[in-house]
Amino acid sequence: MCTCFAVYWERPIYAMNFDFAPIEMKVCLKKTVSGKFICFYIRYFKKYSPLVGMTDTGEFVNLQEMHFIGKKKNVLPRQSNQQLNGMQLFHDYLHRKIKLTEIMAIKGSQGFFMPPSFQIHNMYANSKGQASILECVDGKLQQQKITGSRLVMTNFANTIYKNSQDIDEQCQGANRYVLVNQLLDKANSGDPVEKAFHILKAARQDHPQHPTQCSMVFDPERQFVYFKIRSDWNRIWSISLRDEVLVEINRSLAVERLIDEAGCFFSEL
Repeated sequence: MCTCFAVYWERPIYAMNFDFAPIEMKVCLKKTVSGKFICFYIRYFKKYSPLVGMTDTGEFVNLQEMHFIGKKKNVLPRQSNQQLNGMQLFHDYLHRKIKLTEIMAIKGSQGFFMPPSFQIHNMYANSKGQASILECVDGKLQQQKITGSRLVMTNFANTIYKNSQDIDEQCQGANRYVLVNQLLDKANSGDPVEKAFHILKAARQDHPQHPTQCSMVFDPERQFVYFKIRSDWNRIWSISLRDEVLVEINRSLAVERLIDEAGCFFSEL
C-alpha cells in the first residue's frame, strides 16, 4: 500500500511507509560519475527491485502501488519507442541524467508506461521545494505538482482527484491521506525527523496482508537517511551519505558499519 510525503519545513524532509507482505529488503549506497545515492530494494520476482532512493544532492524518488475504483480505470498502453518508460525515468533521476524541472515540464500528452506487474505511481522531489506525483492514466503521463509546502501520496490516483475535498472515501488510502495532511497541519516546533516519524507511526498499517514493513525518513540537507524495521520499531538506523556508514543511533554501544553497493540486508540487522 504505502504512504509518503515531501514537506518543506525549516528544512526539507521526505518520508515513506512501505506497506507490504513480509519480504526481504536491503539498502545500498550506489556511486556514479555524478555523485552517489542511497536506494532501498525489495526482493520480488526472484530479484531485487528498487523501491525508494535519495541522492547526496537531495533528489528523492519512490514507487508505490496505485489503485483505481469504479469506472476510473486506466488502460495499459502498448509499449513503443515513443513512450516514456517510468522505471527508466526513476533510474535516470537517481543517476542525475535528468532534472526534476525537466520532468515537471513533460507534457501530459506524452505516452507513459510503468511495469505491468503492478499498477504503480511515484513521487519525485528535490530540496528546492519542487515535487510532483507521476501516474500513468489511459496510457498518458499525468502529474500532480506541489502547490504549497507539501505533497502527500497514498494509493489512489492523485491526478484524478486533484482536489482533496473531491476524494472518494472508497479510494485506497484516502483515510491515510487525510490523516497525514491533518498531522502536517498540526506539526509545529520540534526536530523535523522526529516529527516525520511521528506522522509515519500514525499512518502505519497493521493489516495482515500488507502491514508496514519499513518506515523511512530522508533528510536531504544533512545527507542522512533514517529507518525503522517492522521486526523492532524501537530501533532506529541511520545512514550518512557523507561518511558512507550505517549505524543504530539509539544504542550507546552501536557499531558503525560501512555501506556500499553490495548493501545491507534487513535480515542482518
